[in-house]
This record gives sequence, structure tokens and C-alpha cells, in this order.
Amino acid sequence: RAGNERDIAELHISNNNITDIGASALAVALESNTTLAVLGLQDNLISDSGGSALARALESGKRALLGALEA
Repeated sequence: RAGNERDIAELHISNNNITDIGASALAVALESNTTLAVLGLQDNLISDSGGSALARALESGKRALLGALEA
């Protein structure tokens, strides 16, 4: 691990007008995250395509089990 990495257990980014582009960028980051247990995404602008990108990242098996997805 690089010295500047942080262990993030919860990320609440609700009501931020996140679109599919942002969801796809978040998905890339989630692929290598191993500590996130709670992800709050309520009231954003994520459609099926952004949701699919997030789902694929969470299913990739490269990270710890997500305990709660708040969408």
C-alpha cells in the first residue's frame, strides 16, 4: 500500500447530482477498494447504466463485502 492511502469504511455522497459518468468513475475506484462497508448514493442522477457499472465493480471480487448500499 502506498503511504497516502486511507481506509474508508463509509462514503455518503447523496444529493450530489452524480450522473452515470460519475458513477462509472466511482466504479473504477471501487474495483480496488477493500475497506468500504457502506455506500450512500441516495437522490443522485444515476440511471441503469451507471448502476450497472457500480454493480459490476462491486461484484468484481477485488474488494471486501459491502455491508450496505443506500440508493
